[in-house]
Amino acid sequence: EISPEMMAMCRKAFPPGGWVLVAGCGAGNEVIALARAGFQLSGGDLLAEMTAAAQANAQAAAVPADFFTADLTNFSTREDRWAGVLFTPHLYSMIPGSTRRIAALRALGGHLLPAGNILIHVRRVKSAGEWLQLWFSHRRGRAHGVALSDFVDRPPPSTAPHGGPRGTGG
Repeated sequence: EISPEMMAMCRKAFPPGGWVLVAGCGAGNEVIALARAGFQLSGGDLLAEMTAAAQANAQAAAVPADFFTADLTNFSTREDRWAGVLFTPHLYSMIPGSTRRIAALRALGGHLLPAGNILIHVRRVKSAGEWLQLWFSHRRGRAHGVALSDFVDRPPPSTAPHGGPRGTGG
């Protein structure tokens, strides 16, 4: 699920109907919410178990989406071109070292359409329980080597052909 504030940011950053990658899609909650808002979606996660769960959840919600398993810090093998990338909460901090974080941003940025945007979704930690949950997520991510990105204040890209998933042209 996406907060109303985050959905407003997505609507500002990504063109209506644009193809968006949810990086660190997990079980697919953000993918489902964005698809229901009219975006076309791909979801990527490091763990095959998570992309399988996301696919099952999207099918149960009758939401079309393309899911894949990949190390988002080394992402040069796919042909996709997106209007935008949304990083889910906490993902960026799970990438060990600034060199790998910068490499992940460059790799994913290379898959954006001209004027495409990368949006980082962060959460304000309000309690000790949330800090503990974040710490466990971080430890899990360090064991697997995950990724995230940065919001770039640019106008949304046009809705011209975006290449669709795997460069299919739409």
